[in-house]
Amino acid sequence: MIKQKINLDTIILGVLAAFSFLLPLQEKVNTWLLITLVVLSLYKTIRDKLWFFLKENYHLLLIPALLLMIRIIGIFYASDISIGFKESTRALSFVFIPYSFLIISRIKANSTFIKKIIFWSLTIGCLLAAIICWGSVINKVIENHEPFTQLFTWKKSNAYLTEVIKIHPPYLGALVLSVIIFLYSFYVHKQKLSKNLFFPILLILIFAFFLFHLVVRNSILFFLIISLGYIAYHRKWKAFLIGVVLIGGGAFMIINNGNHYLKRKYYKMLDFSDEKLGDKRFDRLEASYIVFKNHPIIGAGMGKVGVERYKEYVKMNDKRAIENNFNSHNQYLEYLSTFGVIGFSAFIIVLVWLFRNAWINQEYFLTILLALCMFACVTESFLERELGIKFFSLVAGLIIYETCRRPKAQKK
Repeated sequence: MIKQKINLDTIILGVLAAFSFLLPLQEKVNTWLLITLVVLSLYKTIRDKLWFFLKENYHLLLIPALLLMIRIIGIFYASDISIGFKESTRALSFVFIPYSFLIISRIKANSTFIKKIIFWSLTIGCLLAAIICWGSVINKVIENHEPFTQLFTWKKSNAYLTEVIKIHPPYLGALVLSVIIFLYSFYVHKQKLSKNLFFPILLILIFAFFLFHLVVRNSILFFLIISLGYIAYHRKWKAFLIGVVLIGGGAFMIINNGNHYLKRKYYKMLDFSDEKLGDKRFDRLEASYIVFKNHPIIGAGMGKVGVERYKEYVKMNDKRAIENNFNSHNQYLEYLSTFGVIGFSAFIIVLVWLFRNAWINQEYFLTILLALCMFACVTESFLERELGIKFFSLVAGLIIYETCRRPKAQKK
């Protein structure tokens, strides 16, 4: 019986590792692995008679369940019931992943081991994703007999770079940055210079370069903020000076070199006053805000929100937004316009609860990952895609896992 328990626990952790590994690579297979993880967790619940444990800790699942509940309620006033069911089905991860972590907390393994299983698997997955993306664009350069400087042009960067693995760049950027934070937190922070640091530092540099090539400005900005904040907090002034020189040198090269794409993405598009090249995503937020003002309490509803926002884009004569039928590109306004003040309040409650518990449990690594998700929600409707929901739920699940293991801290 003991051997059977050990085998089941090993299988659960193996599926968790495979799920993490495939997050940046294969969405459909990844979803099937998530279903397998939930089924195995349910089987462990029944076999090990964990009902009393669930009864004691079910309240931990109620918080992320709020994000599922508002979509289930939204079915009743969605433009089409099928849209409501589709969105609610995608939101099941908000509960499924935290539930699995609640059950995983009953496995005899320390939390550092669990985190390493997840994030080393994700590290390998992101590295393979980078290799596949780079291999694809390098192959195109070779086939077209182009100079290698073309690797950093429009059709070799951003969405064109990731089209081979079919992942939207900001989401891959968030995964890659989470891996950088993991490697630094677990293998570089407070470590003395040694040969053991070579491999994690090499991986960090590779992933940092990949972030730059992805042109994911949100993740890069968050990376710079936490890096400079960390350096200032620990008073590593030499590192701060090196960072300023590198950033300044990189900015100078982008502004003054002949690569118009990088100059446009990293410099000219950030000039919001530039009518021709400035990024209009913040101007487009007005369309979602108008939809919210028209439906302030419960929102326009799933499906309807896109139709009403499109009408506002037409009034604004935003041709690019009309052509692509953009969402809000801001998760906070997405909740306001779709589910009104009620849905937005539920979202904020979830974020505050998760942040508070991560901080109280002194899980600063998870606190930074949650902050990354919150920051990504400023320029992306991060939880409107399945990958965003899974990554957010993974972070939430780990926070619940730690809270469950430290009940005294949770009650403070």
